[in-house]
Amino acid sequence: MYIFQIKAYEPKLLNKFIPSLKVALTDSLKGDISISVLRTPIRKKRFTLLKSPHVNKTAREQFEVRAYSCLVKVNSTSIVVQDVEQTIQKMVPPGITIKCTNKYVL
Repeated sequence: MYIFQIKAYEPKLLNKFIPSLKVALTDSLKGDISISVLRTPIRKKRFTLLKSPHVNKTAREQFEVRAYSCLVKVNSTSIVVQDVEQTIQKMVPPGITIKCTNKYVL
């Protein structure tokens, strides 16, 4: 079993990439393959900045950055890690990061 963690800052980009990734993995890898996608909670970071730090302490501006992520589990008996990584790295659009974790379950 191989687990890939996919992160993006735009949910539309992530939603378009996941179905195309599933199709590409099933087409390129042969054998008994099961692919499952697990959505993880949205990570929010909030920042507060003072507009004028000397006079008005109440004049503040707030910003928020949201990070969307999901886990893709590829389970198969006869695949090689390099094949999976190469097919995924060819498809990755800008704005998406992928981290690979290899797990072997006996």
